[in-house]
Amino acid sequence: MDKIKQTLNSVIDWIDNQGILAWIAVMVISFIMFWPIGLGVLFFLIWSNRFGKGPKKKLDNDLPLIENSAFEKYKTETLNRLAQEQKEFEEFMSKLKAAKDQQEFDRFMEQRKATNS
Repeated sequence: MDKIKQTLNSVIDWIDNQGILAWIAVMVISFIMFWPIGLGVLFFLIWSNRFGKGPKKKLDNDLPLIENSAFEKYKTETLNRLAQEQKEFEEFMSKLKAAKDQQEFDRFMEQRKATNS
């Protein structure tokens, strides 16, 4: 079952990379061959919001390659700095959550002591 799912996903990815015209061609051919399959393809396209999208691209492919070593160095430093800031922010948020949890626990224990006295 996983092999079928994997094959289906690779076919869908391949058609996505071809663009919206490929999906339209698949839909039309499906309607011609057997209309319920064509209807299923149409519902899939609407459900997955594939209409109006271009080919899927990864973030790395979206960044243009500039043959300027100074800019590439700046870009690399900036991306590294942003990654470090994100890591520090996530650590800050986890400490903040831990402090909030400790405060709530302390409040609960004080209420418990007050009711047991």
